[in-house]
Amino acid sequence: MRRIALLVLTLAVLPACTGGSSSVPSSSAGFPTSSSSSLVAGTQPSTTTFSGVSAGPGGVSITGSLTLPATTSGSGSVAAFLSAVLPSSTPTLSSVTRRPAAIGAAGIAAVVYVTLVSSSSLSFSSTPAFTFTLSRAPCSGCSEYVAFYDPTNVSAGWTTLAQATVSGSTVSFAGIQQSTTYAAGQSYVYALFTIPASTTVTQSVIPCSNIQDLRSLGTSLTQVTNSSTHDTMEYTIIGDGALSSDVLVMFPGTGQILTGWPVQLLTNATYSPLITKSVTYDPLEDGSVSLCHDYRIALFDYPGVGLTSINGSVTRDMIASDVDAMLNDATKRFGISTTVVDPVGWSEGTGNALKYAVLSPVSRPSRTIHNVILIAAHGGGSVQAQVGPDSASCVTTMFGASLTATGSLKNQLDALLTEMIFPFVGQTATNSGTNSGCTATVTSTTVTLSITPDCEILNHCLGFIASSIVDMKTYPWSLTNGINTAVYTNERQSSNDYDVAYCSGVSSNFTSTGCTSYGTIQMSTQNGGVCKTDTSNTNVPVSSSCDSLTISGRMVVINGFEDLLTQWTYGKALVDAYVRQGAASDSLQTYPGSAGHGVMIQHPLWTQTQMFTAMQ
Repeated sequence: MRRIALLVLTLAVLPACTGGSSSVPSSSAGFPTSSSSSLVAGTQPSTTTFSGVSAGPGGVSITGSLTLPATTSGSGSVAAFLSAVLPSSTPTLSSVTRRPAAIGAAGIAAVVYVTLVSSSSLSFSSTPAFTFTLSRAPCSGCSEYVAFYDPTNVSAGWTTLAQATVSGSTVSFAGIQQSTTYAAGQSYVYALFTIPASTTVTQSVIPCSNIQDLRSLGTSLTQVTNSSTHDTMEYTIIGDGALSSDVLVMFPGTGQILTGWPVQLLTNATYSPLITKSVTYDPLEDGSVSLCHDYRIALFDYPGVGLTSINGSVTRDMIASDVDAMLNDATKRFGISTTVVDPVGWSEGTGNALKYAVLSPVSRPSRTIHNVILIAAHGGGSVQAQVGPDSASCVTTMFGASLTATGSLKNQLDALLTEMIFPFVGQTATNSGTNSGCTATVTSTTVTLSITPDCEILNHCLGFIASSIVDMKTYPWSLTNGINTAVYTNERQSSNDYDVAYCSGVSSNFTSTGCTSYGTIQMSTQNGGVCKTDTSNTNVPVSSSCDSLTISGRMVVINGFEDLLTQWTYGKALVDAYVRQGAASDSLQTYPGSAGHGVMIQHPLWTQTQMFTAMQ
């Protein structure tokens, strides 16, 4: 299997365009994402240069030059544009022809593009030549090839031309003899891509077009055992990677299996038309964004779910290490690049996503954390040893009872806790957390709430519950009935420790250090939060001294005002703390209408749009 990085050059021949050079400054790395130049095609070769552009979220900048050979017929002015955005008329490299045979298509990921704009039709006896200097050298032992796409011969797709030459951080392609005519108004594309030596793809990434619902992925799951922790996780990779090679790593919440991510949070009917057959499909939540099409998505279950077993306690540090092992396996197994990842977490998973984002840069410096996207999050580490981010009384009571409940009582608690992620009847933005007035009385057989849950089709609650029941009965999740008692208990203990402890530092091998407990630890102080949080005023927490996030993008927290599990002010405190620490681009996105802990289930289109915006 191959880990693949890519440099793409798009040459488009369009109507006349003249003059100078310019750039569009929009890169967080200090370089623009596009640059332009001009040259003249005729009886003599013509060369142009490009100023530096930011080529992808991994922090790579590129400068270079492009040489057009002498024409065999035609002449005219040519404008050249260097860009990090794939032209809409150009297909992705997933269809690249295997020539030579050792080259496969899996995992090819675009980084930068060049468009040539000509005033007239031009013919050449050879291809262009180019030289690019990258801000960091291509991976050691990799081989670089150039592929070509002719828009007038679409059925041929991409074909590999020849191998490029690498010297340090410079990649050169001298061109080859090949008759080519650029018709006015057509886009001719050359792509430089890199593959490691001696790699073999053993499993295919699932394309978005094959996605109907996530439970159908059950037969596609693979397992990986982490030699460091001896944990085993099941996972799969979906997505087309049309926009970027970034891998979104989805950290599930409490009691959530990988099927619990709403399919309309990840894709749309344009790129995944089969989702319209899903019982949870809502046409009103179908928009223009498909994270599945634009990126790769890693979906996984924690150890002890489905095909795997849980061996003792699994700490947050161990989960971070397990995810690292999963990504390493994905590079080999699926032939995709996992050098740039974006942790995404929901609820309990936000703590795991944050831990991973804090620990990975030290333990795996070759992997870049781009953005961190957290849905219903908080920083943990309550100095007052407050358990829960100001969770409603009804929630804490039912969570506590659910650890020992069995039979019909356990079923009642599970159902009501699920309904509590949606706003209850009459709830307003001021009724969140302990201000909600929601209390629960639990006997040996019944649960009585002080409020009336609002679980219906329109807010997606009924559909989510019905789908979750089917998910738990689908292989392999049926083997553990979704989340079994051992895994659930582990999650609740980890949640407690995150709330009442704080870890101020990290060391290698995915280890949290400088951990202090402010309350009763149920598993390990190393599960402690990433921030120290003053919760003396439970409604207005103040987080500080947050662990360093070495990321190339931003952290974005997404939540709802009517959250009974994590009061929205705790997400605000997390963002405010990092902004004070210098992360000016971090932000809080709170749904402007009715939304609770399950904002991504109630409003998947809005949430997916916020995630996509955060990725830019």
